[in-house]
Amino acid sequence: MKKVKSDRNMWLYLILTMLTCGIYSLFFMKKLEEDVNTMCKGDGQVTMNYWLAFLLGIVTCGIWTYVWLYQVCDRVYNAGARYGVQTGCSGSTYLLWTLVGSLICVGPFVAMHKQFSDLNNVGTAYNNTLGRAA
Repeated sequence: MKKVKSDRNMWLYLILTMLTCGIYSLFFMKKLEEDVNTMCKGDGQVTMNYWLAFLLGIVTCGIWTYVWLYQVCDRVYNAGARYGVQTGCSGSTYLLWTLVGSLICVGPFVAMHKQFSDLNNVGTAYNNTLGRAA
């Protein structure tokens, strides 16, 4: 079993994304997709290839990007229970903070922080158990 990244940093992600005019986020999300598929293996689902999701996001004016992120958050949320890790960001929580939270400007940052926290916690649990869910 390969280890997954478990030290993602939201602020570093935002800074590098801005410095590279968004290019960093493309490769970050591709690696995220691979790690989620590794951590959540055995749940009967597969996270869609990020490059395809990115192209569908362009065609759908960004809507498919939210669908993809919803699915990623939901898979990580459900995997948290399998690894005995408390997670706080289901797909619905992510969408609510991102879309409705945009009205107070900080909502998307709260959603991203919750997502990164869950990814790191589940990733650490996965690495510690070498993928054997509890």
